[in-house]
Amino acid sequence: MGLVLIGFLLLFVFVALVLRGRAVRRLRATPQDMLRAGVDSTSVDSHQAARNASGQTAWMMGPF
Repeated sequence: MGLVLIGFLLLFVFVALVLRGRAVRRLRATPQDMLRAGVDSTSVDSHQAARNASGQTAWMMGPF
């Protein structure tokens, strides 16, 4: 029973780290990178504005 619990805990931590890595990569992307990935320019502009206004990025808030 304890091993199953440890396994789920490790899986949860791994998934949280993967999601955090994706969020950080997305925040570091330039508008040109996002356009190349097929994101329309309005969402790029609002993303950039939100990033500049907040002064803090998602990785500081944890994986959730």
